[in-house]
Order: sequence, then structure tokens, then C-alpha cells
Amino acid sequence: MLINIEYLGTDGQVYIATAEVYESSEAKAFAQAVLDFEASFTGVAHILKVKNVTLGADRN
Repeated sequence: MLINIEYLGTDGQVYIATAEVYESSEAKAFAQAVLDFEASFTGVAHILKVKNVTLGADRN
């Protein structure tokens, strides 16, 4: 699953990071992506949005 994390840097700019996560459910994938993100990125003021951007994720 591809997950975009939109975040506010300490410089006031908005950035997007993309994580590729393999988990059994969307909730677990989001949680793992945020944990990986927090371990890898410093200088983050706030996470603004976490979104599944896998092809076809918004389709019924």
C-alpha cells in the first residue's frame, strides 16, 4: 500500500512523504507508516494528513 504523509516542517513549509507499507489491514498500514515516518524524519512540527494513494484506493 502506498501512503502519503503530508506534514508541516518546523520552517513552516508543507511537505509530502510517501511510504510503501505491507500490512494486512489499512489501519495497520497507516499506523506502521506513521511509526516509520516518525523514526526517519526530524524537524516535523505536525502531521497534517495521512492518505492511501494506492492505485484505485478511492474506488468502490
